[in-house]
Amino acid sequence: MKIEEKSTVTSKGQVTIPKKIRTFLKINERDKLKFSIDPTTRRVYLTNDNQVNICPLCEGEKLVDLNQPCFICCEEGRIDLEVNPYSFFRVWFEKYLVSITYIQTNAKGNLQPNVEVIAPNYFEETIRKSEVILLIWLLNQSPFEKKYITNIEGINELKEKIPNFKQLLEKMNIEGELNEL
Repeated sequence: MKIEEKSTVTSKGQVTIPKKIRTFLKINERDKLKFSIDPTTRRVYLTNDNQVNICPLCEGEKLVDLNQPCFICCEEGRIDLEVNPYSFFRVWFEKYLVSITYIQTNAKGNLQPNVEVIAPNYFEETIRKSEVILLIWLLNQSPFEKKYITNIEGINELKEKIPNFKQLLEKMNIEGELNEL
């Protein structure tokens, strides 16, 4: 089903988002909206930033493990999977004492990515969840690597263990960035 609506730009550059679009994107008053441009197709994409970027580690609560700050989202409750997580590695180390190691090995023709998180102030379960989230986030950055996400050992078991894991996979799949599981 395709929804098309029209709106007029005011002299101040403002546009009223039509009701059908607001309803579809679950846009409410004071929501933050994200505009993305694809320069090759000259298309603009609109997403409700409040709805699609809830941090899968803290589930938007900004805290984990008995009131420890969530380092994945830097205590914001949301993350942007479009931003390269490498840019946060230094902040995570300096502010949260969290160290990240990302390694890719080629075993028998299959790329085997691995993320290791060392976080002395966090529970083991939280560390394991963050490793899976970071692995998906890092794989989401490179078109070459995206096709290898199906080779991650035990990925089916992870879907049940990680909150919002299914939504992360669906987001990547909708954008045509994930092979069948």
